[in-house]
Amino acid sequence: TPARKVQIELTSAAYPLATNNANPSTLEPETSQLPTILIEGIAPRSSAVRRFPIFFNRPGQHAVKATLQNDSVPIDNHCWAVTRFGTSAKVLIVGNQDQREARFVSLAISPNQMTGIEPVLGTKATLRDAKPGELDQYESIFLLDVDQIDNSAVRNLGQYVERGGGAIFFAGPNINFNFYQDELYAGGEGLYPLPIEKVIAVPEPLEQAQADIVPQSHPVFAPMMGIKNSPLDLVQVRQICRPSAGWSATQQNVRIAATTRGDNRLPLVVEKNFGRGRAMVVLTTAGPAWNNWSRNGTFPAILLLMHEHVSAGRHDQRRRLVGESTSLQLSIKKYRPEVTFVAPASESDRPDESSWKRRTSWQSTAVPVQSGTEADLTANLGASPDETLQPGIYETWLRTNQSDVEVNRMALNVDTTESDLTIANRQQLLDAIAEAKPKFIDWDEVRPEASRNRSTSLAKLLLVILLVVLVGEQILAWSASYHPKQIKSNFITRVRRPQSSSQQAA
Repeated sequence: TPARKVQIELTSAAYPLATNNANPSTLEPETSQLPTILIEGIAPRSSAVRRFPIFFNRPGQHAVKATLQNDSVPIDNHCWAVTRFGTSAKVLIVGNQDQREARFVSLAISPNQMTGIEPVLGTKATLRDAKPGELDQYESIFLLDVDQIDNSAVRNLGQYVERGGGAIFFAGPNINFNFYQDELYAGGEGLYPLPIEKVIAVPEPLEQAQADIVPQSHPVFAPMMGIKNSPLDLVQVRQICRPSAGWSATQQNVRIAATTRGDNRLPLVVEKNFGRGRAMVVLTTAGPAWNNWSRNGTFPAILLLMHEHVSAGRHDQRRRLVGESTSLQLSIKKYRPEVTFVAPASESDRPDESSWKRRTSWQSTAVPVQSGTEADLTANLGASPDETLQPGIYETWLRTNQSDVEVNRMALNVDTTESDLTIANRQQLLDAIAEAKPKFIDWDEVRPEASRNRSTSLAKLLLVILLVVLVGEQILAWSASYHPKQIKSNFITRVRRPQSSSQQAA
């Protein structure tokens, strides 16, 4: 049946940045209640997704807890997530030789350093000479009208996005179409989402009311959808890069976020998933060469939303389930082998009892493991299944060789597939375990009711036999006992009349 008026209660927790206190019970986060989310209805066998904003007033580790109303399976009504924010998010901006467009983008994404984003201006050599993992310090990378890059830069950029990074390409008059098609697009296997062949002019609109940028259903342009007299309608796009003839977004498994106007709408903003990360392409310039977008108020907002969207893979965490074990790899050069694990407490029915005080902790010693040429330490959380059976936030307390304390947190949740109360039919069960060649026996074939009925009938028969025996026993006892015969007698009663007084005198 449909679920109506589903309420989701949200709670956020902010943990201190660092602590020198080795007692987990005294380090309590600062919690705050968020506005409740209301879902009008969820159809049977379906799900609903809602987005909500959370403001964190300091960097560090933060946790979010979502709670549903109680139902027949209460243990899965809670869900936790843990994320970490630094003091700033670095963004690498690679432009052409004059770096003009790079300065436009740098000012747009961080005006007066108000957004918490730290733009770093780089060159093609920055991508080429990057050491393994060096690009991971950047949340996203902008490439603005870059003609071409070396093969090593292509490899470094592709590996960065595959690991969860985000790349945003802006077109321009300097790009080398052959390089983009052969090396970056690579027949659909590369990082670039589509092949481009030439620069075309966008014809003037027949009506002044027509907007040059038409947003599609996409998270980047979602705030602009449905707004009457949107500032985005004032953007004028004069030139774009046209995709190669015959290219189709459905065939290449990419997503179009915005198009040009007119009947023959051409893609303007295109997105592609690449590994754990994303690449997004804007087929016009970031500066004023081909449009006036950089002078429009929507330009900074769209850039920030693009950065947020493509860098989501950097904060994406593997969904961990209760009962799983996690191996913690430590460097012997940095950490001591003593590790403290802290497990969450169960949800208490008493509102005055703080679950924080009822958490359990235990000590573990990391063991040396030879990994290549460097000896590392490893410690396992969940070596025993009982250690990770409680859903919630788990903590790992580490002590460095300089006696500093580091606390890492992760969320373990209940597998929602276990909450499916749908009864499987016979064929689904047989298909699921077909390799075992199962034999299906109906409950009716076992006939437990018939056996119970036979037992009941036998009991009734025994009761009847017992009753007959008891009656027979009474008859036998009566027949075997002595009973004297009855003597019949006739009694005659004579009544004498009293004599009269004269007769008495005589």
